[in-house]
Amino acid sequence: MKNKILTTISTIMLFVPWTILPLRMFDWALESPVAEIIISCYAAFMIFSGVLQSYHMDFYNGQNGTQAGNPKKAAELYIKVAGMDNPPESLPMGTDSCNGIREIALNTVQLMDEMQDTASYTDF
Repeated sequence: MKNKILTTISTIMLFVPWTILPLRMFDWALESPVAEIIISCYAAFMIFSGVLQSYHMDFYNGQNGTQAGNPKKAAELYIKVAGMDNPPESLPMGTDSCNGIREIALNTVQLMDEMQDTASYTDF
């Protein structure tokens, strides 16, 4: 959950630099009384963004080399699939991927079994 929140905040931060664009493009915007506040907020936001980026890099670098699977085999599979006349719509790679998809599908079937009576209520 913590990583999802941090990823969401980081994604929002990607768009913040565009909010200062009007201040940089128009002289009248710099004369606005809120310009100084906006620029200060922008600076603080960019500092916070750098700290958050540093945290994320530590997280991703900590996973480097510990992922399941063989990247060379994955590249070979991509090339093989690219040459197919009828490539599959999805391409799960590795047993962890297949197991995850299978679990999602089983949970969906279970949910539909549980919701059958509720869902059929709206039938004519």
